[in-house]
Amino acid sequence: MAVFPSPDASLKGRNIVEVPVDTSVAMAMVIRQSRLERRLTQRQAADRLGMKHVYQYQKLERGRTANPELRTLAKLKTLYPNLSVDAILR
Repeated sequence: MAVFPSPDASLKGRNIVEVPVDTSVAMAMVIRQSRLERRLTQRQAADRLGMKHVYQYQKLERGRTANPELRTLAKLKTLYPNLSVDAILR
């Protein structure tokens, strides 16, 4: 079950408006959703990514600070195989 589900397709045209989301906010939401789907705490995710401090991971789940380096994206992809950066950039 998705933490941030998309609207039901049958509702299209019923005063439903698509709203563009800032990429940093979308990135934060996808990272958080991936973590919750795997039932990990932020501390567990930080440990698996090799981060010394949990606040480093927490920054990834905050919309205004979610701007991971390329090496962090690679680690995130290893931890969350279903993570799709392409979907975020659309």
